[in-house]
Amino acid sequence: MQDSRKKQLFDLLKSYKQEGLIANQYDLEELSDGNILAEEWSELLREPDVQKYIRTEMEVIRNAEVNKMVHNSADSRSVGQSQLINALTKLDTEDEVDKGTIFIYSYVPLTEEQTHAENILPFSIAKQGAKSIDDFLNGKGFVYNDDELEELEED
Repeated sequence: MQDSRKKQLFDLLKSYKQEGLIANQYDLEELSDGNILAEEWSELLREPDVQKYIRTEMEVIRNAEVNKMVHNSADSRSVGQSQLINALTKLDTEDEVDKGTIFIYSYVPLTEEQTHAENILPFSIAKQGAKSIDDFLNGKGFVYNDDELEELEED
């Protein structure tokens, strides 16, 4: 999608306000009176910056609605309303679980043959001299050959 066309569609999507945020490509085709086809809307909706915009705007709307519900719940004894508030507040925390780098730590013991192989080096983040996982990921303190390993063992 060309940048100028993307900007035009993005501005149009924003002009639909809340209705545009909850619309799919077919709803958007109807909102645009059929002047813009669903395929073009679909392409726009798959753009990462558009997805981020929709997610951010929906978070603001959701938080405002939850705050209104909490404010109005002082007079209510409805269990359903309490459950709904609880479910809506958990929506944000579940999204955050999927964000960021995921590390999976595991240990796979070496076979006897692998233990004595010439090209196997003992490995430990602590031995590598990395002060943090970021240092380690950026290669700081990583041992590349036997001489460097011997220098670390001497320390």
